[in-house]
Amino acid sequence: TQKQRVEVQEEIEPKHIEVKLNEKDKQEAAQRLWENLTNVQRSLIINLKKIMSEEGKEWISMKYLAQELYPETDYSDIKAMISNYTDLLDEQRFIQKKRRRRETFLTITEKAAPFVPKRELSINKKKTKEKPL
Repeated sequence: TQKQRVEVQEEIEPKHIEVKLNEKDKQEAAQRLWENLTNVQRSLIINLKKIMSEEGKEWISMKYLAQELYPETDYSDIKAMISNYTDLLDEQRFIQKKRRRRETFLTITEKAAPFVPKRELSINKKKTKEKPL
């Protein structure tokens, strides 16, 4: 009967269980996520914070970040790569992304702040080989 099907369905469907983590557990989980990031992903976060500090802005365009990190590379050639990295970092809540018209802006979150070194960092620009004359 219909009632029996509903009861069986309720038994089969998993219940959503909300787990509340204390602050220490949240920090440990964030630490594990940070340790699993690649060097490029970490560098992206650290350099984003550096640029935010230098520019005195809370949000930096993804295009500007890409041009700072890869000055010799055309943005259209690296846009997909940078977007993929920032999507992952956004999913893990190390950064926030927002679109404004046709441009994407980035900022770091409180979750990422403890992992960004306090000392001044220089922007790690991709080195290019010099061509012989």
